[in-house]
Amino acid sequence: MIKLVASYGSVTATQLVFFRFAAFALFAAPCLLFHRVSFRLSRQTWAVIVFRSLLGLVATYFIFYAFQWLEVSTAKSLLHSSPLFTGVFACLCLQERCTRFVAILSCITVVGVVLVTQPSAIFGDALLGADDRGISIAGSLMALSAAALMAMCVVLQRVLGKGSIHPQLVVFIMGSVGGIGSALMTTLLGGWSIPKCGAVRLFILGIVFTGYFSMVFLILALETENAAYVSVLLSADVFFTFFLELAVSTVEVNWMTIFGALCIVGSSIAITLTSYFSKKKNQDSRGTNMESRTT
Repeated sequence: MIKLVASYGSVTATQLVFFRFAAFALFAAPCLLFHRVSFRLSRQTWAVIVFRSLLGLVATYFIFYAFQWLEVSTAKSLLHSSPLFTGVFACLCLQERCTRFVAILSCITVVGVVLVTQPSAIFGDALLGADDRGISIAGSLMALSAAALMAMCVVLQRVLGKGSIHPQLVVFIMGSVGGIGSALMTTLLGGWSIPKCGAVRLFILGIVFTGYFSMVFLILALETENAAYVSVLLSADVFFTFFLELAVSTVEVNWMTIFGALCIVGSSIAITLTSYFSKKKNQDSRGTNMESRTT
C-alpha cells in the first residue's frame, strides 16, 4: 500500500509520515477528553515518551523510503529482522530473560520471513529488482536501521507499559511530536502536494487507520508481555500479507513459501504457548506460597 501511494500518487514520504502521525493525535484526542486523562507525568516519563516518538518518526521515514527504493519483498525481509534486535536490546536495557528457546524462535521467524518474501537478492535476479531499479544499498541500510529503531521503540514502549500510562496518551503525544516534526520536514523539502482522487486517497486512509489501530494494540500488548515475545508475534503479519495477496492476486506458491509461512506461524504459536504456560506456572506458584503462609 505504501509503495503504491509513493509510486503512483505523487505523495512524498514526508507527507505520508505527516498523515500517519497527525491521525494518531486526531484519533486519540477524543478518547483522552472522554476519559479525562491527565497530562501530569514525571519528567523522566515525558523524556521517554518524547524520545520514543522521535525514534518512531525517524524509523517511519526509513521504512517509507525503504519501500520506495527496494522491492517490497526485500524491504520486508530486512525490516523483519527486528526480533533479533529486540531480543538483544531487551536483555541489555530491561534485563528481560531471553532464553535459548526464544532466541531460536526469533531466528526461525527471520528465516520464515525470507522464505515467504523470497527477495531477489537471495533467490535470483540479484542485480535487478522487479522494477529494474536494482538493489539499493542506501535502501538496504535504511531498512536495517529502521529494524533497529523499531526494536528500540518496542523496548521503550515496554518501559512505558510498566508505568500504567494510558495508551491513548502515549499515542497522542507520539502523534503530536511526529506530526510537528514531519510537517517541518515536509515544508523544508517542499514536499507538500494534493493527493490524487480515487484509489490513492483510499490507500492513504488505509495507511492512516491501520497505523493507528496497530499502534494502540502494540501498546496494549507491551503492557503485559515481554518485548521479545511481542516482536516475534509482530512478524506474523508477513503470513497474513501472503494470504491477502494470494486472495486478491496471482501469487506463485512454492514449497519455500509454504515452509516459510509454517515457520512464522509455528514460532508465533510456540511463543504464545510459552508465555501462557509461564504465566500459569507463576500464578500457581504464587497461589501455593499464599496457601503455605495462611497455614
